[in-house]
Amino acid sequence: MATPELVTVRDFTTSRYNQLVENLDTSLNDILARAEAAVQASLRRKLKEQTYTETWKVRGSNVLFVQGRPITALTSIKRRLYPSYTYETLDLSNVWYDGEAGYIETPFDLIGWFVEVTYTAGFAVLPEDIREAILMQAVLMSYVDLEVYGSGDSRPPGTLYFHDEIARLLDVYRLTSSVYRG
Repeated sequence: MATPELVTVRDFTTSRYNQLVENLDTSLNDILARAEAAVQASLRRKLKEQTYTETWKVRGSNVLFVQGRPITALTSIKRRLYPSYTYETLDLSNVWYDGEAGYIETPFDLIGWFVEVTYTAGFAVLPEDIREAILMQAVLMSYVDLEVYGSGDSRPPGTLYFHDEIARLLDVYRLTSSVYRG
C-alpha cells in the first residue's frame, strides 16, 4: 500500500471532491500516491523538500546550475582538481543563490574543477495550486469515464476539462529548461 507524501486523505475528504470517496473501489492512499507520482513526473522534479548532492566538472562559468528547485538552503560547496580525490570545502559567506531559478553564484574560480554541491530543495509547504492539481489527478485516476462536474456547467466534457485544468495549474512549476554541463 502506497502512502502519499504531499497530500493527505484529509485533504481529499475536505475538498470539493469529498463526495466521491464513498464510491471508490480502491484505497484512497494508493490513488493519492499515484496522483502525486503523475504530477511530479509531469513537472520533471520532486516536490517534497529534500537534500540533494550533485557532482560535476565546471565549464565556462562560476555559476552553478542545480537540478532541484526551489533551493531552500545551501549546505556546502566543495571543489577538487583532477587527479586528486580530496575535496576542499568552500566558505559560503560570499555565495549567493536564486532559489526559484536554481542557480548559485560564487566568487571562487571553479572552471575546470570538479564541484560537489549539497543543498536542500523542494517545497516545505506545498503551493495550493499544486495541491489542487494532485487532487484533480486523483479524481481523474478514480473516475476516468465519469463526468465529474455538475450539470449546466459550460466547461468542455469532464476528463478533457480536468486534463486542461491540471496542466494550467502546473504550468508555472514545470521545468522546461536544461543546462548543459559538458
